[in-house]
Amino acid sequence: MYSGFFKVERDLSGNNSMRDVVTKESFDSFFREHASLAELADGWMFPWQLRRALKKANIYPVWASRHRRALTFYRRAEVKAYRLENP
Repeated sequence: MYSGFFKVERDLSGNNSMRDVVTKESFDSFFREHASLAELADGWMFPWQLRRALKKANIYPVWASRHRRALTFYRRAEVKAYRLENP
């Protein structure tokens, strides 16, 4: 059910039912290492252009929600390396 990027703990909700909760540490870690397509493209090129360029360079998202660029995430390090080679 989960992507494997987040550590999940069980917690008791306000209505006394159990729910899964992502830990703050794993959430923060994910966003240190990954960024959305929109964030990575900002000030550089349009998100659709960046997605196309990354795909051509065999750099693929680690997680994506279809049709939502704000929910498409790449490894920051991979895109940083690509950007250094393609200013």
